[in-house]
Amino acid sequence: MLFNSLEYLVFLPIVVALYYCLAQTGRQALLLAASFLFYSVWSLHHGTTWSRKLQDLMFTDGLLLLTTVVDFSVARWLARETHSVRRRWILAISMASNLSLLGVFKYANFLAESFQSGFGVRPWPELHVALPPGISFYTFMSMAYVIDVYRGDLRARDRLLDFSVFVAYFPHLVAGPILRARQLLPQMTVQQPFDAASLRRGLALILWGMFLKVYLADPMARVVQEVYAAPGAASGAGRSAAGAASVGAASIGTTPASRPPHWALAPGGQPLHTWATRPAATVLTFWSRT
Repeated sequence: MLFNSLEYLVFLPIVVALYYCLAQTGRQALLLAASFLFYSVWSLHHGTTWSRKLQDLMFTDGLLLLTTVVDFSVARWLARETHSVRRRWILAISMASNLSLLGVFKYANFLAESFQSGFGVRPWPELHVALPPGISFYTFMSMAYVIDVYRGDLRARDRLLDFSVFVAYFPHLVAGPILRARQLLPQMTVQQPFDAASLRRGLALILWGMFLKVYLADPMARVVQEVYAAPGAASGAGRSAAGAASVGAASIGTTPASRPPHWALAPGGQPLHTWATRPAATVLTFWSRT
């Protein structure tokens, strides 16, 4: 489901209300069930027939589960292993699994088409598979968790439920941002009291994001589509500049709505998305803040 859809406006209050009625284990189970429901509805919107919708649903949910189970197991294995060479080989299992899935399902057709355009020969036939929604986001989040465990920056989680919620958590599942495990996992594994101030702050941010999406991003996106649909007509400097400006405006307006902070479901007080880029002297400094 889309973040600015009527379905979501019904879905989110129900999840928030149930969340604060449950104990910690129940909260984890609720967030996991809600996340897969959210992901399933998203997948069902893209099929042409019900049989195709169900096939895509099983396929996309299966890939998400596969990534989760593999990286959870690899992290537990790394935590037990002390030999440096064996640890590198164990890490390579996660890297190969994640990057192979990402390469096949997201980039295989693109690379084949690019090769065909350049050399006139297609290296492999077109793959007729559904692109799993959010595969880049959950792949890199899951992989980053394993890397942090490998480096000793993070303790491997003992419960599959905790890690599953981290990977599948619906506010970031299909639209990002990519979060570090040390930023989000602690908020999900500690019983948090109800905080009305955080709830109000989160609601205000979500509504602001909705406003930007509906009244800024969507109108600007129509301008961008017109420019790209008829590039010859956009040869004038003014129209080209308007198209370029519209791309930026559409991105600015879309980001807060498609990546809502959801303070209500991250009650530790850490936002899931920082809208403005924070100044940093180096790339490493910026990465350490995210």
